Amino acid sequence: MKNKIKHILFRSNSILSLLIFFFIALPTILNGQEKQVFDINIKWVNDPELNRAYFENCYYFDSLRHLPHYFRIIDMPKQTSNIEIGISNISLTSPPKHTQFSTKKIPGKIDYSYKIVTTKKQKKLYLWVNAAVNKNGQFNLLQKARVTVSFEKSKLQAALPQKKQYPNNSVLNTGEWRKIKVRENGIYKITYNQLSDWGFSNLADVRVYGFGGKQLSFRVDSEDPYYLPQVPIWMEKGSDGVFNSGDYILFYGNGILNRGIDTATNELSIKEHDYTLEGHYFITTSLGPASTINTQNYNNENHTLSRNTFTDVQYFNHRTTNLNYTGRTFFGEPLQPGEDESFNFNFPNIVESSPIKVKTHVGAICSGVTSYFRMYLDGNMFHQTSVAQSGSYDKGRSTISEATVNTTSDEFTITMEYASSNVTANGYVGDVAVIAERSLIYEEDQLIMQNFQDIGKPDIVRYQLSNLPENGIVWNISNTGAPVNVNLNRNGTTTSFKYPADDQNMFVAFEHENALTPTDAGAVENQNLHGEGFYDLFILVHPDFRDQAEELAQFHRNRENLTVRIIEPQKIYNEFSSGNQDVSAIRNYLRMYYDRASNDAEMPKHLLLFGDGSYDNISENNNSNYIPTFQTDWVYSYRSVACDDFFVMLDSGEGGDEGSLDLNGTLDMGVGRFPVSTVNQAQIMVDKTIDYVANPNLGPWKNDLVFVGDDADGIDYYLQQDAYELATIVRNKYKWMNPKMILMDAYPQESTPAGERYPEVTKAINGNIHRGVLIFNYTGHGSETRLAHEGILNKNTVKNWTNDKLPFFVTGSCEVSRYDNKNRQSLGEAILLKENGGAITLFSTTRVVYGNANQTLSENLYNTIFEPNEDGQYKTLGEVIAITKNLTSGNNLRNFTLFGDPAVRLDVPPKRIITDSINGIEAFNEPDTAIADTLKALKKIRIHGHIADSTGNSKMNFNGTVYPVIYDKLKKKQTLNNDNSPSGSFNYYEYSNVIYKGKASVQNGEFSFEFIVPIDINYEFGQGKISYYAENTQTDAYGHFDNFIVGGSDSLIVDDSQGPQIDVYMNDTTFVSGGTTDESPLLIAHLRDEYGVNTTGNVIGHDLTATLNEDINNRINLNDFYENDLNSYQSGKVEYQLIDLDEGLNTIEVKAWDILNNSSKSYVEFYVANSADVVLEHVLNYPNPFTTKTSFLFEHNQANEMIDVRIQIFTISGKLIKTLETSVSGTQYMNNPIVWDGRDDFGDRIGRGVYIYKVRLSTADGKSGEKFEKLVILR
Repeated sequence: MKNKIKHILFRSNSILSLLIFFFIALPTILNGQEKQVFDINIKWVNDPELNRAYFENCYYFDSLRHLPHYFRIIDMPKQTSNIEIGISNISLTSPPKHTQFSTKKIPGKIDYSYKIVTTKKQKKLYLWVNAAVNKNGQFNLLQKARVTVSFEKSKLQAALPQKKQYPNNSVLNTGEWRKIKVRENGIYKITYNQLSDWGFSNLADVRVYGFGGKQLSFRVDSEDPYYLPQVPIWMEKGSDGVFNSGDYILFYGNGILNRGIDTATNELSIKEHDYTLEGHYFITTSLGPASTINTQNYNNENHTLSRNTFTDVQYFNHRTTNLNYTGRTFFGEPLQPGEDESFNFNFPNIVESSPIKVKTHVGAICSGVTSYFRMYLDGNMFHQTSVAQSGSYDKGRSTISEATVNTTSDEFTITMEYASSNVTANGYVGDVAVIAERSLIYEEDQLIMQNFQDIGKPDIVRYQLSNLPENGIVWNISNTGAPVNVNLNRNGTTTSFKYPADDQNMFVAFEHENALTPTDAGAVENQNLHGEGFYDLFILVHPDFRDQAEELAQFHRNRENLTVRIIEPQKIYNEFSSGNQDVSAIRNYLRMYYDRASNDAEMPKHLLLFGDGSYDNISENNNSNYIPTFQTDWVYSYRSVACDDFFVMLDSGEGGDEGSLDLNGTLDMGVGRFPVSTVNQAQIMVDKTIDYVANPNLGPWKNDLVFVGDDADGIDYYLQQDAYELATIVRNKYKWMNPKMILMDAYPQESTPAGERYPEVTKAINGNIHRGVLIFNYTGHGSETRLAHEGILNKNTVKNWTNDKLPFFVTGSCEVSRYDNKNRQSLGEAILLKENGGAITLFSTTRVVYGNANQTLSENLYNTIFEPNEDGQYKTLGEVIAITKNLTSGNNLRNFTLFGDPAVRLDVPPKRIITDSINGIEAFNEPDTAIADTLKALKKIRIHGHIADSTGNSKMNFNGTVYPVIYDKLKKKQTLNNDNSPSGSFNYYEYSNVIYKGKASVQNGEFSFEFIVPIDINYEFGQGKISYYAENTQTDAYGHFDNFIVGGSDSLIVDDSQGPQIDVYMNDTTFVSGGTTDESPLLIAHLRDEYGVNTTGNVIGHDLTATLNEDINNRINLNDFYENDLNSYQSGKVEYQLIDLDEGLNTIEVKAWDILNNSSKSYVEFYVANSADVVLEHVLNYPNPFTTKTSFLFEHNQANEMIDVRIQIFTISGKLIKTLETSVSGTQYMNNPIVWDGRDDFGDRIGRGVYIYKVRLSTADGKSGEKFEKLVILR
């Protein structure tokens, strides 16, 4: 019998339940009204160094990543009630020999699991089919299958999520407005005279709007208003019945203490607002008479319950210390062992027979041992709670405790004493709340009463209140936004009233004269966010950076025709959170546009958070909270989340629940952040973003990606394999791309006093960054200050970068970009905010993350990032990250943030390059077709090709340059196992041996080039690869070709014993050996050889290298940095950025081999001067002596800087007779000649004789240097 399976709308609150759900096997089911049928055809990757089964778009769930899944997203019809899934025509295949399986993880049949998500209002079925089976220990892989998905529609109209009702206009749209502040919960008074002093007219029409300090829910589908609600008021007009001088209004104001019911315990809960220290309301007299408070009378009803007590709570909270710089929980000042902190409480008319309940949240930073807090009531200990010792990730730990104790006193003191055997430990008190039962006796100025005994009961309750004066009144404030005046019965000193029990049972008794006074917060300008149209890009900007945001917005409007809304947070708060800072207000603002959109064109697309954030969203001093951050309410960083995803989860039911560790839902917009805290940083980000898009740095670097893998410390053997798997995805799926591996363990490890180090890895990273890569990916350990325990990259290294080719940085590593730590700039921030270098964007981590979950997220990223949209355009980075995260499960993904503009696309070429022929043999560009030709050693090769658009049509109007790179076969490499890992050395494959790297002219869309294959190829026959890039200064193209063979040798005999000609320079070809440089000069080497330069790297010792200061341990491999000249295989050059050299005299030797294995060397000396000072060397004028004119020359150490030059000529007696001023810039260390015609400042010729001149250089940042020399004039 077939089963019906009802679909499940899945919203998990834990990683565990998410994974459990994914693996519920659903049986095959019925036919439905709508069907989708598709075939699975899997081509398994046969890479002997991948021990896991893998194919393109492969998906893993289990933490050990043993079971591969086929994954597909299917749009669901509306009103689906049942889903039927069937799998047929299953064909299996044997796995490659190297594949490892876990018997426990591989099921006995091909089955499936699914979940239903909603993104951009569309329900989607995420379907996974396991692609491996285990039958009695025999493992097989899925090769083919047919899947049928049937959707059965409900005959009844299903209940749709209620859409929010948004007003067409904000009340702030018109009239005069003023904002007021409240801090406490209670009745507030505004007098006629106050309104007059504030400049209002029509004072009798005063209205109050807002909801004070009530914090909005983190869930999207809460009942919070998405506008400013009107607050009913009580207007006291006096005996004349006219609102005038001496009169006032009363209203109930919500302070920042949010009172509520803990549904789990049915007890009173109280919590301060996480994002503001004051609540706000808005006042106007421009909209007519106000709503007033109604009176209700239940005194004629029969009561079934009678109460003369109520439950009260008093609360202390500190906002001084955040133990781990994360989350929304704060504590007080540190207590040393033996120190204590006391809290005084006063509960008038306490019920002595009812014990009080004491709730505390305490924390400690204590290494090695558990510590304790002892609690005392008036000096008598009644409870002790423990706090765990510091962890490996988090120094601070905390404990929530609850205890009861009896007291007969209305006034008492709770003392918290910290105890620890570690004398260096510190304890911290956070929240202290006491809940006590009191008699209903009016003694305070305002008595807030709440009864928990009868919540939810279907009863009429009679409340008996003693000592309420004749002028005292009672309001029901269960709904604080709509208080109700309660009709009272008075009998002597007892006042009673009746009211139905409800879900709050909260009242306030007060006298008019005891009302609180709000604080004036100033006038409010008119605004109307509710009345605006639709936008593509929202830029939420701190006012300090408004000008920079305007510049970026205008660029997007002009360049991409985007509609852009620049909005400051306070404007949103005014309309959506009663004027209070609140992250949910920003989310609700975006949801308004999302709900109103009727089609994709109207949907909001991207959100840019233009400003730094902080874990501390309230403090104003020394803080970085320019744009608020969503933080989960968790003390520990290994479970904490600081995530901008929250702002763009816009479907019903999404968001976060109070106390939940997770964010539930999918991203409906792209979101990114500029973590800037100064105007200069803001301008850097805008300049970099605009320049990246408007002035793309064209070059073959855009075909290159670098994957860096951590070494195998202990159990971390998987990190280098993870990096390799990501590179394998790129190599197999995007074949024009050139993924390069930097596996740390493949380089020698050095022991230093600071620990183990990999200087060659750092050198390789720097080389790739300066040469340029489209994406830089790191997989491994990390921190806020460095990558890897060995510190292969830190902020000091980044400081020396001057790369003009900006990569997209991806880090699967803990806390590399923890931007919300106000006490420290993270490594990720340093990379992003680097002026004249660094990265264009980062997808990086803000908290502790976990390796296997990182890998799943990264695989989803690389399976998405180069997939074009239906219109052929590549996705924006905001779209890429949204899709990537929506495909990934678990909470780990929330600790990855996009830093940069989400509306920017990676600079991927739009056009294609096609190979037409090799040595006249037609090149078939489809796989499994005839081989074009074989590239043999010493064989001369000529290749023809053309440029095409994305659909394959030739582009005859393309005239420019093509950059081909011809690779030998995949080369097997092996790591060194520096740390003696039990897993041993790791083998991997890479296209690393370059046969030829050149440049050729493209004319009318066609090109050809030729070269001679070097002797040093791998002579075994196998498939090679050509990677192409082309540009014409306006646009560019990419391509690849791999349908050819490399191997064997040709019969060509060459008589040549001369190595390449080599000329070496620093920064510029005007450099002369012995000249001066700064600490980071650019090495330039020009090479020429009749047969070509060898850069294959196949034979040890035959690399193109540079050796610094004759130190063989300081040898640099330049193979990847060599590029042939245009239309020539016989000459080319190397450019390599040296970094942070020692001051003083240095030497560098460049050694090169030609393709016939003849070598030669060239050598240059240079003097490194610290660029912190301006150094002048070799100051001279030529000719000297002279008659009619001379030229001033000098060397300096400020290349790449704008330098002001002043040359002053003096007589021997010191009289100034001529001043020459100019500015110089560029890459040179030697200036272009500055010519003087021998005349003074008045234009008269100078007489013959000896003169003194001074050359002074100064830079924009105030550095300067000067030097004196002599010149002689002959007449």
